[in-house]
Amino acid sequence: MGGVMLALSQICGGTDIQDFLSGVMLGLSIGEVLAGFFLLAYYLAYKNKRK
Repeated sequence: MGGVMLALSQICGGTDIQDFLSGVMLGLSIGEVLAGFFLLAYYLAYKNKRK
């Protein structure tokens, strides 16, 4: 969603607040993806050690 807002902000000539919010949302979405990758890797790495 952050990427879409950033693209629309650039196309429509958004204000500074719109640019800031787009950047924040883009950062949050990237952070969520990285956290998901980390948790998946952690789960897969330690799955066999729990048995």
